[in-house]
Amino acid sequence: MPESGLSRAVVLTALMSVMAAMIAVPVRAAPAAGAAIWSDVAAGSYHTCAIRDDRSAWCWGSNDDGELGDGTTVGRTRPVRVDGGGAWASVSPGYDHTCGIRTDGTLWCWGGNSSGQLGTGAEGSGHTTPARVGTGTTWVSVHAGDTHTCAIRADGGLWCWGGNVNGQLGDGTMQNRPAPVRVGTGADWTAVTAGEITCGLRTGGALWCWGKVTQNGNRPSPARVGATSWRSVSGSFSHVCAVDAGGALWCWGKYPGGSVVPVPFRIGTAASWSTVSAGDGHDCALTAGGAMSCWGGNYYGELGDGTRSDASGPTPVNTDLTWTKIAAGRDHTCALTTTGGLWCWGYNNGGQLGDGTTGDATYSLTALRVGGDTPWSSVDAGEKHTCALRTDDTLWCWGDDSDGALGDGPGVTRAGPVPVAGGGTWRTFDAGGSDTCGIRSDSTLWCWGENLGGSRRAFTPHRIGDAAGWAGVSVDGGHACAVRTDATLWCWGVFVGSIVDTTDAASDEPVRARTDLRERWAEVATGNDHACALSIERRLWCWGGNAYGQLGTTRPDSPVRLSDGATTATPALIRSEANTTCAIDTEKGLWCWGENAHGRPADGSPPTGTGTTARIGDAKDWLAVSANYYHVCGVRAGGSLWCWGAGGNGQLGDGGLTNRTEPAEVTAGGPWLSVSAGAAHTCALRTDHRLWCWGNSDHQQLGHPVPVRHPVAVPST
Repeated sequence: MPESGLSRAVVLTALMSVMAAMIAVPVRAAPAAGAAIWSDVAAGSYHTCAIRDDRSAWCWGSNDDGELGDGTTVGRTRPVRVDGGGAWASVSPGYDHTCGIRTDGTLWCWGGNSSGQLGTGAEGSGHTTPARVGTGTTWVSVHAGDTHTCAIRADGGLWCWGGNVNGQLGDGTMQNRPAPVRVGTGADWTAVTAGEITCGLRTGGALWCWGKVTQNGNRPSPARVGATSWRSVSGSFSHVCAVDAGGALWCWGKYPGGSVVPVPFRIGTAASWSTVSAGDGHDCALTAGGAMSCWGGNYYGELGDGTRSDASGPTPVNTDLTWTKIAAGRDHTCALTTTGGLWCWGYNNGGQLGDGTTGDATYSLTALRVGGDTPWSSVDAGEKHTCALRTDDTLWCWGDDSDGALGDGPGVTRAGPVPVAGGGTWRTFDAGGSDTCGIRSDSTLWCWGENLGGSRRAFTPHRIGDAAGWAGVSVDGGHACAVRTDATLWCWGVFVGSIVDTTDAASDEPVRARTDLRERWAEVATGNDHACALSIERRLWCWGGNAYGQLGTTRPDSPVRLSDGATTATPALIRSEANTTCAIDTEKGLWCWGENAHGRPADGSPPTGTGTTARIGDAKDWLAVSANYYHVCGVRAGGSLWCWGAGGNGQLGDGGLTNRTEPAEVTAGGPWLSVSAGAAHTCALRTDHRLWCWGNSDHQQLGHPVPVRHPVAVPST
């Protein structure tokens, strides 16, 4: 599992200096339809379990050791019912095992048993279905840790079993116990949490801990934590957080990266907390009013604030809903609302978010408004960044800036629009790959980003050539071409095909396209390693790579002129990106060719290219089109917006994650004016000049905090 040094180090920062609560942009999402039937949730390392209001228990995520309890070792991306039925009072997932208490007071465990953590009296062999722990019928609470488990009986007695290498069982030894052993003789235990540090609350609020409580030593018997009275406690794999009787929040222990704080340290200054849940490198807490805050590492989006940025203090998240239960897993988080809705977010390698997917991509299935009421005139989506022109002709960009594609100077990823450095006004622009080029109002040409800002990467606009008189530009894949007002065509960067008369492989300065083609050029569109240009007389030429049929012909020569017969009508507009080209003819019919000519197949198989142009449906009312790596979008007369191809990041805007081989209408209401397809996200302008984006946002390319929480659908019984 990848680790982030920054995300892990930030926890120590939180514990070594008093921080005021940080306010984040609220994350918005609609409540789950038909919810109000989940009653409890708990998060383990890589799996999650929950209980419905009919008391049935369900688990999902990783299942290598049978920890889901469904009788298999097959991972599940949606809830699967724990085998054996029955009514469950509580359930607790650990690392590779799970335990639960039925409403009849019996205790059951299942999954891995390498250290005897199932409590069945033996080590080694695990169980893929619930196995009963002893014969008792008075169990009231249980907590499954990494390799051990602890539980409390109705008489207040505390029992632990399993791995004991750090003394975490509290029986005074460091010997593994495959069956429950009592922790002392106390009969007033009210809560327990099991990690490398095990802690328990006793009547009156006294907190006791044992196990790996110091950096260099273990404590195999309970020791009281201060004289404070405590309200709630939660332990992760090696650290603990607790809320005191006054509502203040405290944490201590070892965090990822080796940072150790041996005594409780106050988190923030608020005194309104009611409960806390400790993850591995992140923690979350709820106030008495049901408000949620999270802090710590955010490498996988586990804080739920729509970013991948760490937070050094409690940060309000998901502020649009009221919460009753929070459960922080190793790198994911799940929570219950007051209406019984269940939501999860963060790491999803094993499907532990429960929405039917795997992977930790951050995406939005719904359109998010960019810039509030700001009016925009055009937009273009690159691979990991987006740029747009306001109606006042100022140019703004957002998203990934590691290669300088935003043009604002610092090289810092931006979650919202920032102005391109140098100010001024712009006539047109193009965002492709990790580069951006634009033409200012004085007709001068400028580029910035990874490849085209002169001989070196440029984080602010770099002027291309000394002359003015530029009319249009297109950039992608480390090369660019532009048309001048005198209808000449010029290219620079890495040359593709043989459009220029030079033996050089690349140039920092524009080189004029071949004059023997005897064309006056109107527009140009560049792809990953190919380009196409349209003459004023509407003759279409393409050149460069053709591995995916992106030139629209099987002829080996380049540049190649596509005959009128290839499209049955004269092309009026062209768009190229990645390995795909699309054109709208003068009769408003739509044609596409290349890697994604017909959309990524619905079965998820790799797209196949075509060496000939292909008509997209029979409609003759297309007004705009945009193609990128694996999806295409277009606007039709009346303002309807349609997308097709790969949909695994929600980039098709149809509310799902399904690939489409035919155009599907975007569900967000229009009417739409224009659209731009990025690598895995889409942005579009409505006729009121408001800008909306959806799809992948792992580099903030949507320009808006995304609703990162995933609703967990309630399964039928």
